[in-house]
Amino acid sequence: RRCAGSGVGGTSACGFRSSSPGGRANGTRSLVMIDSLDVAFRLDGGDAVFEDIRDIATKAEIPFVLAGKRRPLHGCLSFESIRVEQLAFDDAIKLIESFSAKMQVDINDQTRDLIAVQTGGVAGYIVSLFHAAAEQDVDLATFNQVAQVYTDEIFGGRTGKKLDKSLSVIAGDAPTRHSILRLLAQTATAESGSVSIDYWKKQISKSAVSLGEILTPLHDHEIINLASGHVAIGPHRVVHDFINSRVRMEIDDQPRALAVGESLAANISAAPMLMARHYRRNAALGLREFLTTLNGQKVAAFLIDYGSYKSVFKGEEADKILKAAEEETDKIALPKIVYSAHASAVYPRLNELCEPERAAIAIGTSEDEKIVLLAAEIDSKLEASGQTTSFWCDRLEMVAAECGLENYRLWLIAPEGFDDEALRLLSERKAHGTSLIQIKLLANVLGTQLNPTEKSNEHEYNITVPMGEDTELIAAHTIEEIARRHNVPQKTINQIKTALVEACINATEHSLSPDRKMHQSVRIDPDRITITISNRGVRLADKSPQPAQNDSTRRGWGLKLMRQLMDEVRIEETDDGTRITLVKLIPQNN
Repeated sequence: RRCAGSGVGGTSACGFRSSSPGGRANGTRSLVMIDSLDVAFRLDGGDAVFEDIRDIATKAEIPFVLAGKRRPLHGCLSFESIRVEQLAFDDAIKLIESFSAKMQVDINDQTRDLIAVQTGGVAGYIVSLFHAAAEQDVDLATFNQVAQVYTDEIFGGRTGKKLDKSLSVIAGDAPTRHSILRLLAQTATAESGSVSIDYWKKQISKSAVSLGEILTPLHDHEIINLASGHVAIGPHRVVHDFINSRVRMEIDDQPRALAVGESLAANISAAPMLMARHYRRNAALGLREFLTTLNGQKVAAFLIDYGSYKSVFKGEEADKILKAAEEETDKIALPKIVYSAHASAVYPRLNELCEPERAAIAIGTSEDEKIVLLAAEIDSKLEASGQTTSFWCDRLEMVAAECGLENYRLWLIAPEGFDDEALRLLSERKAHGTSLIQIKLLANVLGTQLNPTEKSNEHEYNITVPMGEDTELIAAHTIEEIARRHNVPQKTINQIKTALVEACINATEHSLSPDRKMHQSVRIDPDRITITISNRGVRLADKSPQPAQNDSTRRGWGLKLMRQLMDEVRIEETDDGTRITLVKLIPQNN
């Protein structure tokens, strides 16, 4: 069973109570679902109402689903629960593509990614954006179009109204609302990313509302996060933009047209930077996670020190270097790391220089002494210069000073390593300097994975070909080149090519696609090749005209041939067309 979050941007917790298959009537099964159960806590006598509902659900003979905002319900449901979190990036992409087809709102790869990033993977925000675009009869195929619809949503669409409603529940009058908005704006722009609860308490004391009556519901609605005596704004950009829009109109008293116009201009200019930051984060090594894999292992010194690596191994094949690392007698012991965090968590000003994922602080022991590693990925198209290296050493030493660290070691990772001046400077500061290739080799030796949060897609290929004019032969030739690259036997390749041609002909004959294109993806796994062919325009079940007898016979023969040649064939109806999936197992050499 699954329950989606209720409301725009809402994140739900769902409790399930299922017993014997009671409640059946005429062969059907009853299911009771109560949503927004967290509202009970805001009612007079609401605690008793909640307990009654929970007890009834616990003892009932029919299945119950109780749903509501996750934070108020946390720990209140004693039976099976599911927390509906924000979608991961890949899952958000799938939802966006689905709604693009369902709502007939065009997107492209760039705007699809922008929507996923801008909404933070919150399903409610994504759905509202597409509903708004469909109602306005506009596409989301350019950054400007996305910014326009997004800005409208923040100021007056479903998203803005939902957040306004949440704020109205908390602030019953205009003065209290203004006080809360001012505090939210100050918190959002705080250098450290948060402000103390004591500061909020001093400001709230000027109003008739208690601190708990404000902070708790703001936390429950996920507008803020409460932790360790501090208040931080929720991580989603939507919440930040909502706060900014209301401050413009209600605090700064800007005319609505001016506030909307300035916000739209800001959203348009911010979109490329937002995506650049997202792509840079995806490309990050995952330093914080990597440092936690250091556990006192002894490794070849040249895997850490770029100077040693450069003089002997630069340009050599990886297998040769790894063999030399195994045989090397000059080894160093890595520290045993027990804790790591993004460096910006202890020195927020680093966020002005790099993404949080590109600098980390790790605490551990080395030779029975406490040691702290301060590591950072730095950008340099060539070997990093002395000036660049000095700049980053200075910044990491500021982190050490801010935290009162004494026994610490700096570790810089540059894509192409370091020039001679930089190496001399690193030696003077007793810092490590390592190239990207060395880090990858070191990860290999340690048996760990860099950037573990990034889904591997190095063996996935996406192809789009026009329909007709024997273009299925182009697709087949492309598949052959891909399969050869991965050492697939020629006999298997020939079978895949034949099945693919038949699938392409099938997709073309059935399609009323407006763009007259076939979209194909190929994934190579160690034991199989998976190919999907999809088209837009009409599903097989919706296609009313009946084919001529000879066509019908041929199509049936083509499907039979595909199933004979492939290990698995699936034909699925999508929201806006048909998808054919072909799976072929790769013979394994004994």
